[in-house]
Amino acid sequence: MNNKIISRALKLALCGCCAAGLSAPLAAFAAGTSNKPSSETWTGTLPIAPFGPFQRIYMPQNAPSAANRAGFPHEWTSVYANARHNAAFPVSHDAPAWLRQGVGWNYAEARAWPLSDKLPFGDKVYGEREALPVQTQFMGNALGVTAVDGVIYAESDDMFAYALNARTGQLIWRASPLQNNLMGDPVVAGNSVYLSAGSVSFNFAHVIKYAKTGKTSRGEDESFNGVVSLNKNTGKFQWLFLTQGEAMPTPAYAYGALFVSTGAGNVFAIDASNGRKIWETHVGGIANMSDPVVYKGRVYLSMSVVPYVYCLDAKTGKVLWKQTIKGAVNTGMGDVAPVVDNGIVVQDTVADKRVHDGHKTVDTIIEAMSAKTGKILWKANMGRGPLPPRLQGRHADDP
Repeated sequence: MNNKIISRALKLALCGCCAAGLSAPLAAFAAGTSNKPSSETWTGTLPIAPFGPFQRIYMPQNAPSAANRAGFPHEWTSVYANARHNAAFPVSHDAPAWLRQGVGWNYAEARAWPLSDKLPFGDKVYGEREALPVQTQFMGNALGVTAVDGVIYAESDDMFAYALNARTGQLIWRASPLQNNLMGDPVVAGNSVYLSAGSVSFNFAHVIKYAKTGKTSRGEDESFNGVVSLNKNTGKFQWLFLTQGEAMPTPAYAYGALFVSTGAGNVFAIDASNGRKIWETHVGGIANMSDPVVYKGRVYLSMSVVPYVYCLDAKTGKVLWKQTIKGAVNTGMGDVAPVVDNGIVVQDTVADKRVHDGHKTVDTIIEAMSAKTGKILWKANMGRGPLPPRLQGRHADDP
Protein backbone atom coordinates (compact mmCIF):
# COMPACT_ATOMS: atom_id res chain seq x y z
CA MET A 1 0.00 0.00 0.00
CA ASN A 2 3.07 2.31 0.15
CA ASN A 3 3.36 2.71 -3.63
CA LYS A 4 0.94 5.33 -4.87
CA ILE A 5 0.49 6.12 -8.55
CA ILE A 6 -1.08 9.48 -9.24
CA SER A 7 -1.92 10.43 -12.80
CA ARG A 8 -1.55 14.14 -13.55
CA ALA A 9 -4.05 13.77 -16.36
CA LEU A 10 -6.67 12.32 -14.04
CA LYS A 11 -9.96 14.19 -14.08
CA LEU A 12 -12.73 13.44 -11.61
CA ALA A 13 -16.26 14.56 -12.41
CA LEU A 14 -18.24 16.09 -9.57
CA CYS A 15 -21.99 15.63 -9.41
CA GLY A 16 -24.23 17.96 -7.45
CA CYS A 17 -25.89 16.67 -4.31
CA CYS A 18 -29.33 18.07 -5.06
CA ALA A 19 -32.28 15.73 -4.83
CA ALA A 20 -33.82 16.77 -8.15
CA GLY A 21 -34.70 13.89 -10.42
CA LEU A 22 -34.43 11.19 -7.75
CA SER A 23 -36.40 8.10 -8.66
CA ALA A 24 -36.55 6.70 -5.14
CA PRO A 25 -39.79 7.09 -3.16
CA LEU A 26 -37.86 9.16 -0.62
CA ALA A 27 -37.00 11.89 -3.12
CA ALA A 28 -39.85 14.12 -2.03
CA PHE A 29 -38.38 14.38 1.42
CA ALA A 30 -34.96 15.84 0.51
CA ALA A 31 -33.50 18.10 3.19
CA GLY A 32 -30.97 20.92 3.16
CA THR A 33 -27.44 20.79 4.53
CA SER A 34 -25.06 23.09 6.34
CA ASN A 35 -22.87 25.62 4.55
CA LYS A 36 -19.86 23.31 4.64
CA PRO A 37 -20.51 20.22 2.50
CA SER A 38 -20.20 17.01 4.50
CA SER A 39 -20.53 14.74 1.47
CA GLU A 40 -20.28 14.64 -2.32
CA THR A 41 -21.32 12.26 -5.07
CA TRP A 42 -18.70 11.20 -7.65
CA THR A 43 -19.40 9.36 -10.89
CA GLY A 44 -16.21 10.09 -12.82
CA THR A 45 -13.02 8.10 -13.26
CA LEU A 46 -11.45 6.65 -10.13
CA PRO A 47 -7.76 7.34 -9.38
CA ILE A 48 -6.62 3.84 -10.33
CA ALA A 49 -3.69 3.38 -12.71
CA PRO A 50 -4.43 1.16 -15.73
CA PHE A 51 -2.70 -2.23 -15.38
CA GLY A 52 -1.73 -1.29 -11.81
CA PRO A 53 -2.16 -3.47 -8.70
CA PHE A 54 -5.56 -1.96 -7.88
CA GLN A 55 -7.11 -2.34 -11.29
CA ARG A 56 -10.33 -4.35 -11.36
CA ILE A 57 -9.99 -8.02 -12.28
CA TYR A 58 -12.97 -9.64 -13.99
CA MET A 59 -13.15 -13.36 -14.82
CA PRO A 60 -16.66 -14.04 -16.17
CA GLN A 61 -15.85 -17.69 -16.88
CA ASN A 62 -15.93 -18.29 -13.11
CA ALA A 63 -19.49 -17.02 -12.62
CA PRO A 64 -21.98 -19.64 -11.35
CA SER A 65 -24.29 -21.40 -13.77
CA ALA A 66 -28.01 -20.81 -13.60
CA ALA A 67 -28.44 -24.13 -11.79
CA ASN A 68 -25.92 -23.14 -9.11
CA ARG A 69 -27.67 -19.83 -8.47
CA ALA A 70 -30.79 -21.62 -7.26
CA GLY A 71 -31.54 -21.78 -3.55
CA PHE A 72 -29.81 -18.51 -2.64
CA PRO A 73 -31.31 -15.20 -1.51
CA HIS A 74 -31.68 -12.67 -4.32
CA GLU A 75 -30.69 -9.67 -2.20
CA TRP A 76 -28.88 -8.78 1.02
CA THR A 77 -30.27 -5.57 2.48
CA SER A 78 -28.55 -5.11 5.83
CA VAL A 79 -25.64 -6.22 7.93
CA TYR A 80 -26.02 -9.97 8.50
CA ALA A 81 -28.82 -10.00 5.90
CA ASN A 82 -31.67 -8.26 7.75
CA ALA A 83 -32.77 -6.18 10.73
CA ARG A 84 -32.92 -9.38 12.83
CA HIS A 85 -29.24 -10.08 12.04
CA ASN A 86 -30.15 -13.66 11.20
CA ALA A 87 -28.23 -14.57 8.05
CA ALA A 88 -29.64 -18.11 7.91
CA PHE A 89 -31.96 -18.78 4.98
CA PRO A 90 -34.02 -21.87 4.11
CA VAL A 91 -32.66 -24.13 1.38
CA SER A 92 -35.37 -25.23 -1.00
CA HIS A 93 -35.79 -28.82 -2.12
CA ASP A 94 -34.80 -27.90 -5.67
CA ALA A 95 -31.51 -26.32 -4.58
CA PRO A 96 -28.36 -27.99 -5.98
CA ALA A 97 -27.03 -30.94 -4.01
CA TRP A 98 -23.78 -29.18 -3.14
CA LEU A 99 -25.72 -26.42 -1.40
CA ARG A 100 -27.89 -28.85 0.57
CA GLN A 101 -24.92 -30.98 1.61
CA GLY A 102 -22.37 -28.19 2.06
CA VAL A 103 -19.10 -27.33 0.37
CA GLY A 104 -15.65 -26.26 1.55
CA TRP A 105 -12.88 -24.13 0.03
CA ASN A 106 -10.36 -21.44 0.96
CA TYR A 107 -9.58 -18.25 -0.93
CA ALA A 108 -6.46 -16.18 -0.22
CA GLU A 109 -7.16 -12.44 -0.21
CA ALA A 110 -4.68 -9.88 -1.55
CA ARG A 111 -3.12 -9.59 1.90
CA ALA A 112 -3.24 -13.06 3.43
CA TRP A 113 -1.34 -15.18 5.94
CA PRO A 114 -1.28 -18.98 6.41
CA LEU A 115 -4.21 -20.34 8.39
CA SER A 116 -1.74 -22.69 10.07
CA ASP A 117 0.02 -19.78 11.81
CA LYS A 118 -0.66 -19.99 15.55
CA LEU A 119 0.39 -16.42 16.35
CA PRO A 120 -0.72 -13.17 14.69
CA PHE A 121 1.53 -11.43 12.20
CA GLY A 122 3.98 -9.06 13.94
CA ASP A 123 3.50 -10.53 17.41
CA LYS A 124 7.20 -10.30 18.28
CA VAL A 125 7.25 -6.55 17.70
CA TYR A 126 3.80 -5.56 18.96
CA GLY A 127 3.07 -8.35 21.39
CA GLU A 128 0.31 -10.90 20.86
CA ARG A 129 -2.36 -8.76 22.55
CA GLU A 130 -1.81 -5.78 20.25
CA ALA A 131 -0.94 -7.78 17.12
CA LEU A 132 -4.29 -9.60 17.16
CA PRO A 133 -6.51 -6.52 16.69
CA VAL A 134 -4.05 -4.99 14.22
CA GLN A 135 -4.17 -8.12 12.08
CA THR A 136 -7.95 -8.24 12.32
CA GLN A 137 -8.47 -4.56 11.58
CA PHE A 138 -6.07 -4.20 8.65
CA MET A 139 -5.44 -7.59 7.02
CA GLY A 140 -8.73 -9.40 6.59
CA ASN A 141 -12.50 -9.49 6.82
CA ALA A 142 -13.92 -7.60 9.78
CA LEU A 143 -17.52 -8.76 9.28
CA GLY A 144 -19.29 -11.63 7.55
CA VAL A 145 -19.72 -12.36 3.87
CA THR A 146 -22.81 -11.97 1.71
CA ALA A 147 -24.41 -14.84 -0.24
CA VAL A 148 -26.61 -13.86 -3.20
CA ASP A 149 -27.53 -15.87 -6.31
CA GLY A 150 -24.66 -18.34 -6.03
CA VAL A 151 -22.01 -15.66 -5.37
CA ILE A 152 -20.11 -14.88 -2.17
CA TYR A 153 -19.35 -11.16 -1.79
CA ALA A 154 -16.77 -10.03 0.74
CA GLU A 155 -15.15 -6.77 1.81
CA SER A 156 -11.65 -6.82 3.24
CA ASP A 157 -9.46 -4.49 5.24
CA ASP A 158 -6.84 -5.03 2.53
CA MET A 159 -8.87 -2.41 0.56
CA PHE A 160 -10.27 -4.98 -1.88
CA ALA A 161 -13.75 -6.34 -2.43
CA TYR A 162 -14.26 -9.83 -3.84
CA ALA A 163 -16.95 -11.77 -5.67
CA LEU A 164 -16.40 -15.54 -5.56
CA ASN A 165 -18.23 -18.52 -6.99
CA ALA A 166 -20.03 -19.99 -3.95
CA ARG A 167 -19.57 -23.55 -5.16
CA THR A 168 -15.93 -23.47 -6.30
CA GLY A 169 -14.41 -20.47 -4.50
CA GLN A 170 -13.06 -19.18 -7.82
CA LEU A 171 -12.65 -15.44 -8.30
CA ILE A 172 -15.30 -13.76 -10.45
CA TRP A 173 -14.08 -10.22 -9.84
CA ARG A 174 -11.86 -8.24 -7.52
CA ALA A 175 -11.93 -4.47 -7.12
CA SER A 176 -10.29 -1.81 -4.96
CA PRO A 177 -12.32 1.29 -5.80
CA LEU A 178 -11.29 3.42 -2.81
CA GLN A 179 -8.08 3.84 -0.85
CA ASN A 180 -9.38 2.85 2.56
CA ASN A 181 -10.30 -0.14 4.67
CA LEU A 182 -13.47 -2.04 3.76
CA MET A 183 -14.91 -3.46 6.98
CA GLY A 184 -18.57 -4.00 6.22
CA ASP A 185 -20.90 -6.70 4.99
CA PRO A 186 -21.59 -6.06 1.27
CA VAL A 187 -25.16 -5.02 0.58
CA VAL A 188 -26.68 -6.40 -2.63
CA ALA A 189 -29.86 -5.07 -4.21
CA GLY A 190 -30.93 -5.10 -7.85
CA ASN A 191 -27.85 -5.17 -10.07
CA SER A 192 -25.59 -3.43 -7.56
CA VAL A 193 -23.36 -4.26 -4.62
CA TYR A 194 -22.69 -1.51 -2.08
CA LEU A 195 -19.50 -1.23 -0.03
CA SER A 196 -18.66 1.05 2.90
CA ALA A 197 -15.16 2.44 3.47
CA GLY A 198 -13.54 4.03 6.49
CA SER A 199 -10.50 3.93 8.75
CA VAL A 200 -10.63 3.08 12.45
CA SER A 201 -7.90 5.60 13.15
CA PHE A 202 -7.60 9.09 14.54
CA ASN A 203 -4.65 11.29 13.70
CA PHE A 204 -2.80 13.45 16.23
CA ALA A 205 -4.81 16.52 15.31
CA HIS A 206 -7.99 14.65 16.27
CA VAL A 207 -6.54 13.78 19.68
CA ILE A 208 -5.60 17.42 20.30
CA LYS A 209 -9.06 18.55 19.22
CA TYR A 210 -10.71 16.03 21.52
CA ALA A 211 -8.53 17.11 24.44
CA LYS A 212 -9.60 20.73 23.92
CA THR A 213 -13.26 20.33 22.98
CA GLY A 214 -14.32 16.79 23.91
CA LYS A 215 -15.43 16.28 20.30
CA THR A 216 -13.79 14.88 17.19
CA SER A 217 -14.53 12.87 14.03
CA ARG A 218 -13.25 9.37 13.39
CA GLY A 219 -11.51 8.75 10.09
CA GLU A 220 -11.62 12.34 8.83
CA ASP A 221 -8.44 13.27 6.91
CA GLU A 222 -7.16 9.70 7.31
CA SER A 223 -8.11 8.61 3.80
CA PHE A 224 -11.16 8.64 1.51
CA ASN A 225 -14.39 7.65 3.23
CA GLY A 226 -17.77 6.79 1.82
CA VAL A 227 -20.15 4.34 0.16
CA VAL A 228 -19.27 2.76 -3.19
CA SER A 229 -21.64 1.22 -5.72
CA LEU A 230 -20.36 -1.50 -8.08
CA ASN A 231 -22.08 -3.66 -10.65
CA LYS A 232 -22.67 -6.92 -8.81
CA ASN A 233 -21.86 -9.08 -11.85
CA THR A 234 -18.65 -7.39 -13.03
CA GLY A 235 -17.39 -5.25 -10.14
CA LYS A 236 -17.42 -2.19 -12.42
CA PHE A 237 -17.57 1.14 -10.62
CA GLN A 238 -20.90 3.00 -10.73
CA TRP A 239 -20.77 5.82 -8.17
CA LEU A 240 -19.13 6.97 -4.95
CA PHE A 241 -20.70 8.89 -2.07
CA LEU A 242 -17.81 10.60 -0.25
CA THR A 243 -18.18 11.55 3.43
CA GLN A 244 -16.06 13.54 5.87
CA GLY A 245 -15.93 10.95 8.65
CA GLU A 246 -15.38 7.25 8.15
CA ALA A 247 -18.26 5.20 6.78
CA MET A 248 -17.26 1.85 8.25
CA PRO A 249 -20.80 0.72 9.17
CA THR A 250 -22.63 -1.41 6.62
CA PRO A 251 -25.42 0.60 4.95
CA ALA A 252 -29.02 -0.57 5.18
CA TYR A 253 -31.07 -0.77 1.97
CA ALA A 254 -34.81 -0.03 1.92
CA TYR A 255 -37.32 1.98 -0.13
CA GLY A 256 -34.79 2.42 -2.96
CA ALA A 257 -32.34 4.16 -0.64
CA LEU A 258 -29.21 3.42 1.40
CA PHE A 259 -28.96 4.56 5.01
CA VAL A 260 -25.47 5.04 6.45
CA SER A 261 -23.92 6.59 9.57
CA THR A 262 -20.42 8.05 9.85
CA GLY A 263 -17.61 8.88 12.23
CA ALA A 264 -18.55 12.56 11.98
CA GLY A 265 -21.89 11.88 13.68
CA ASN A 266 -23.94 12.19 10.49
CA VAL A 267 -26.67 9.91 9.16
CA PHE A 268 -27.47 9.94 5.43
CA ALA A 269 -30.16 8.62 3.13
CA ILE A 270 -28.71 8.08 -0.36
CA ASP A 271 -30.52 7.29 -3.58
CA ALA A 272 -29.32 3.75 -4.31
CA SER A 273 -29.58 4.24 -8.07
CA ASN A 274 -27.21 7.21 -8.40
CA GLY A 275 -25.62 7.94 -5.01
CA ARG A 276 -27.22 11.34 -4.57
CA LYS A 277 -28.07 12.53 -1.09
CA ILE A 278 -31.74 12.52 -0.12
CA TRP A 279 -31.39 13.78 3.44
CA GLU A 280 -28.76 14.26 6.13
CA THR A 281 -29.16 14.41 9.91
CA HIS A 282 -26.41 15.27 12.36
CA VAL A 283 -26.97 13.31 15.58
CA GLY A 284 -23.45 13.72 16.99
CA GLY A 285 -21.15 11.10 18.41
CA ILE A 286 -19.16 8.58 16.41
CA ALA A 287 -20.34 5.57 14.39
CA ASN A 288 -17.73 2.85 14.57
CA MET A 289 -19.09 -0.50 13.44
CA SER A 290 -22.71 -0.04 14.51
CA ASP A 291 -24.64 -0.62 11.30
CA PRO A 292 -28.04 1.01 10.72
CA VAL A 293 -31.10 -1.18 10.31
CA VAL A 294 -34.49 -0.26 8.83
CA TYR A 295 -37.75 -1.48 10.33
CA LYS A 296 -41.27 -0.33 9.43
CA GLY A 297 -40.30 3.07 8.07
CA ARG A 298 -37.72 3.86 10.75
CA VAL A 299 -33.92 3.78 10.86
CA TYR A 300 -32.20 2.50 14.01
CA LEU A 301 -28.50 2.95 14.80
CA SER A 302 -26.20 3.50 17.74
CA MET A 303 -23.33 5.92 18.31
CA SER A 304 -20.52 6.28 20.81
CA VAL A 305 -19.01 9.40 22.41
CA VAL A 306 -21.73 10.09 23.68
CA PRO A 307 -23.40 6.64 23.58
CA TYR A 308 -26.98 6.61 22.29
CA VAL A 309 -29.36 4.45 20.27
CA TYR A 310 -31.20 6.63 17.75
CA CYS A 311 -34.49 6.14 15.93
CA LEU A 312 -34.99 8.27 12.81
CA ASP A 313 -37.86 8.64 10.38
CA ALA A 314 -36.72 6.95 7.15
CA LYS A 315 -38.51 9.51 4.96
CA THR A 316 -37.28 12.71 6.56
CA GLY A 317 -34.30 11.86 8.79
CA LYS A 318 -36.05 13.40 11.80
CA VAL A 319 -34.89 11.99 15.14
CA LEU A 320 -37.92 10.38 16.78
CA TRP A 321 -36.22 9.22 19.97
CA LYS A 322 -32.85 8.38 21.49
CA GLN A 323 -31.90 6.13 24.39
CA THR A 324 -28.68 5.27 26.20
CA ILE A 325 -27.22 2.44 28.25
CA LYS A 326 -25.77 3.82 31.45
CA GLY A 327 -22.06 3.32 31.97
CA ALA A 328 -21.35 2.32 28.37
CA VAL A 329 -17.62 2.28 27.70
CA ASN A 330 -16.62 4.89 25.15
CA THR A 331 -16.84 2.95 21.88
CA GLY A 332 -18.97 0.06 23.14
CA MET A 333 -22.37 1.04 21.74
CA GLY A 334 -20.85 2.41 18.55
CA ASP A 335 -19.28 -0.97 17.78
CA VAL A 336 -22.46 -3.06 17.97
CA ALA A 337 -25.44 -2.81 15.63
CA PRO A 338 -28.93 -2.91 17.16
CA VAL A 339 -31.28 -5.79 16.35
CA VAL A 340 -34.92 -4.98 15.59
CA ASP A 341 -37.89 -7.34 15.37
CA ASN A 342 -41.41 -7.71 16.78
CA GLY A 343 -41.48 -4.06 17.80
CA ILE A 344 -38.37 -4.39 19.99
CA VAL A 345 -34.86 -2.96 19.64
CA VAL A 346 -32.08 -4.93 21.34
CA GLN A 347 -28.71 -3.29 21.98
CA ASP A 348 -25.67 -4.51 23.88
CA THR A 349 -22.46 -2.85 25.01
CA VAL A 350 -19.49 -3.23 27.29
CA ALA A 351 -20.00 -0.98 30.29
CA ASP A 352 -19.01 -0.07 33.84
CA LYS A 353 -15.22 -0.18 33.55
CA ARG A 354 -13.61 -1.19 36.85
CA VAL A 355 -10.27 -2.49 38.14
CA HIS A 356 -10.39 -5.88 39.88
CA ASP A 357 -7.26 -7.42 41.38
CA GLY A 358 -5.15 -5.02 39.36
CA HIS A 359 -6.84 -5.86 36.05
CA LYS A 360 -9.15 -3.65 34.00
CA THR A 361 -12.56 -5.25 33.54
CA VAL A 362 -15.91 -4.38 31.98
CA ASP A 363 -19.44 -5.66 32.26
CA THR A 364 -21.60 -6.68 29.29
CA ILE A 365 -25.09 -5.19 29.29
CA ILE A 366 -28.05 -6.00 27.00
CA GLU A 367 -31.11 -3.77 26.93
CA ALA A 368 -34.39 -4.13 25.07
CA MET A 369 -36.27 -0.99 24.05
CA SER A 370 -39.60 -0.25 22.46
CA ALA A 371 -39.07 0.32 18.74
CA LYS A 372 -41.85 2.89 18.82
CA THR A 373 -40.89 4.99 21.86
CA GLY A 374 -37.42 3.92 23.01
CA LYS A 375 -38.73 2.99 26.45
CA ILE A 376 -36.51 0.41 28.16
CA LEU A 377 -38.39 -2.89 28.42
CA TRP A 378 -35.80 -5.04 30.15
CA LYS A 379 -32.10 -5.20 30.97
CA ALA A 380 -29.76 -8.19 31.32
CA ASN A 381 -26.33 -8.27 32.94
CA MET A 382 -24.22 -10.85 31.10
CA GLY A 383 -21.23 -10.86 33.44
CA ARG A 384 -17.88 -9.19 33.93
CA GLY A 385 -14.70 -10.00 32.05
CA PRO A 386 -11.31 -8.63 30.98
CA LEU A 387 -11.23 -5.35 29.10
CA PRO A 388 -10.86 -6.21 25.37
CA PRO A 389 -7.64 -5.13 23.62
CA ARG A 390 -7.71 -2.04 21.43
CA LEU A 391 -5.53 -0.17 18.99
CA GLN A 392 -3.30 2.58 20.32
CA GLY A 393 -4.29 4.81 17.41
CA ARG A 394 -7.99 4.74 18.13
CA HIS A 395 -8.79 7.46 20.59
CA ALA A 396 -7.27 9.27 23.55
CA ASP A 397 -10.27 8.28 25.68
CA ASP A 398 -10.75 4.73 24.42
CA PRO A 399 -10.55 1.96 27.05
